[in-house]
Amino acid sequence: MSNQQLASKIMTSLTVIDSERITRNEINEDERGRIANAAVYAGSWLPRVMIDDRASLGVGQIHGLLQRAVRRHGCHVAIIDYLQLIDGDGDGSYESMTNISKSCKKAARSSGIRLIELSQLKRRDGAEGNPQMSDLRESGQIEADGDVILLLGREPSSQMLNVNVAKNKIGPIGIIQLPFNLITQRIGNNLYQ
Repeated sequence: MSNQQLASKIMTSLTVIDSERITRNEINEDERGRIANAAVYAGSWLPRVMIDDRASLGVGQIHGLLQRAVRRHGCHVAIIDYLQLIDGDGDGSYESMTNISKSCKKAARSSGIRLIELSQLKRRDGAEGNPQMSDLRESGQIEADGDVILLLGREPSSQMLNVNVAKNKIGPIGIIQLPFNLITQRIGNNLYQ
């Protein structure tokens, strides 16, 4: 996603206004006021959200970005969306993903940052609601390197998000169901506030 698309998603989450309407600037005066109020409310933390929307980065660049984010900005958490877009070394996708996963884990440890990596799932007909660990693309090394692995899914037309805690080095595993608003992309109990 581009910077603008991500900013639109953040505003949607904060204001409960459909992101497509925000992106197309099809909002009324009341909604403009809600966006302004959300910007004031989020003013203390929103400027600290850094987005690098380059289409492709190498593992060395990821390491450098994490180091700079911690050193210059005191960053505590980084999110990679999505792991398969990183340029990795290796013959074939499995070996490349192994190197990417290992490099990201090393970069997170050396910088002291918490790293959330988003990965694509294999598409399986009829199994959208409850993905399994084997559904991770090139999953072997991701499974090995991850401290906590959450697999998100939703049954068609369901208002509930299935969160499969497939791996957790420090706690329990299992499936948790959370309310989910597809239009605003909000997860949790306060979907319409």
